[in-house]
Amino acid sequence: MVSYAKWDNFGDSSDDDDAAAAPAAARAPAAARGGAMPIPPVITMTSKDGYPHADAWRRLNGDACFVATYDDAAALAFVREHYPWIAGDYAGLGHGVERADLFRYLAVHRNAGTYADSDAAPLAPLEDWFARFGYSPHLAAQHVLVVGVEFPWACDGNELQLCQWAFAATTPQHPALYAAAAAAAANAKAIPFSKDNVTRRTGPVAFTKAVLGFLRELGRGDAVDALARDFAEPGGLYVALDEAECGVLVLPYRAFGYHPGPFHAKIAEERGARAPVAEPAGQRLVQHGFRGSWR
Repeated sequence: MVSYAKWDNFGDSSDDDDAAAAPAAARAPAAARGGAMPIPPVITMTSKDGYPHADAWRRLNGDACFVATYDDAAALAFVREHYPWIAGDYAGLGHGVERADLFRYLAVHRNAGTYADSDAAPLAPLEDWFARFGYSPHLAAQHVLVVGVEFPWACDGNELQLCQWAFAATTPQHPALYAAAAAAAANAKAIPFSKDNVTRRTGPVAFTKAVLGFLRELGRGDAVDALARDFAEPGGLYVALDEAECGVLVLPYRAFGYHPGPFHAKIAEERGARAPVAEPAGQRLVQHGFRGSWR
């Protein structure tokens, strides 16, 4: 079981003066923002190769949208300032992509808003993300993590696999992101580094295991079972976690995980054998470009 004790007070005393941090108005809960946008309009990105879709995120989300970009030095400075206890572990990770993995969990934990890979193109404004799957924007006034399915089948010991090239939180300090970051730091000590182990140490396998494990720890193993059994649920699955005063919204594969070309055909075939479902184009929220590689 992961201990979150170290994380309980992080973010409470952080200031809003970072050059790369989201404006305070963007980081406030939806209720405090007058319900203007369910997900705070701050987009966090890291890259060594530029940000080809940054302007698209701004155009879709209006003048309030803040795109926070970090290179390696800025990301390390962020971790040292806001999560100093983990800075040594962060700097010692075996590959740059592992640092990028851990950084994204920390950044959205602190600032809320959306993390997106630099090659992830937005297809819908943030204010529409809930409504396009039939959820009320009022849901976002709560403490909600929004994730999507990447692989709708068992993968690397998990019942399915969640995307971590795009995810969002409506408020800072979502405890499921505590779990993801703490697990990544622990995995880096427990699992030997190799390029084949990156996904298990800090990447999507580790992220999925942490989020699903978090649901189980709070007594929602039934929700994990439901996701594994009916991954094609048209509107995804909202999991309320009353004990932690938060929730996790798991959107279906088409929201973030759409793989173009032959791979999509493979997923469609797998799904067709188990649970056919229509795929409205309007419910695709992000298109990943698959430009990067850690191998």
